[in-house]
Amino acid sequence: MNRRFLIVVVIYECTLDDSITFQRLLSLKQKTSLFPQILIYDNSLTSQYSGKYLQSIAFYKHNPANGGVAEAYNYALYIGKGEQKEWLVLFDQDTNISNDYFTELEKSIQMYPEQKLFCPIVRSTNKIVSPAYYIAEKAIRLQNAKTGILSCKYYSIINSGLTIQLLEMEKLGGYDRDLPLDFSDHYFFIKYKKRNKHFVVINCENLHSLSADTDEIFEVVYNRFKKFCVSSIIYSNKVHSGLPLVWLSTRAFKLTFKFLRIEFLKFIFVRK
Repeated sequence: MNRRFLIVVVIYECTLDDSITFQRLLSLKQKTSLFPQILIYDNSLTSQYSGKYLQSIAFYKHNPANGGVAEAYNYALYIGKGEQKEWLVLFDQDTNISNDYFTELEKSIQMYPEQKLFCPIVRSTNKIVSPAYYIAEKAIRLQNAKTGILSCKYYSIINSGLTIQLLEMEKLGGYDRDLPLDFSDHYFFIKYKKRNKHFVVINCENLHSLSADTDEIFEVVYNRFKKFCVSSIIYSNKVHSGLPLVWLSTRAFKLTFKFLRIEFLKFIFVRK
């Protein structure tokens, strides 16, 4: 890899020692002298910066107000533009990056020089979560994912591992700050679709931890659900569709049966 790229890793209440993404980047960086610069965007209440990584981190930003990934990726756009980068590589804190991710990324960019967005296949709990079919405002997981150039029309992707041409991201207006986390990726890809017909899936797989797949503690899941509910309403208004609210209700029923707790339904149906 060369200096045309800027990597951004967003962390939240996670030390750099514990960030799977950051530790994988350090491991991959040792294998080349031309590794991209790394920006750490820290949404934690207390800074997670460690001086022992001084030589590994080119840029660090602490935002205790926690603007989510949307504000973080927009900040990376600002830094990347100032540093005259061509590409932004987006990650969150818990992606196990494949050994051949950057090699395959460069191959794909060389193979499809006219394309502006590249992403890997991403799995969570051994299921493909990105790319996914996106029909009726709902992501439908694929059994098998194709690689190479694909039509944007029926797909969506998640943020972590996405590589976007900096100039194109600027033309899209970056990420929508009204959607700091949930739906940030889907809405960004909707904006991308309006200007572009295709994107590229690179020939590698990253492993990623989705909180919806792993959390089992009621308090954690319920607090997460409340934020998801707010984002669902905002997203529904932005796409002018009531379907996200239908899927929100479906999720509430599933969580109610999973935990045998009525709070999920009460929150969406009895909210003041």
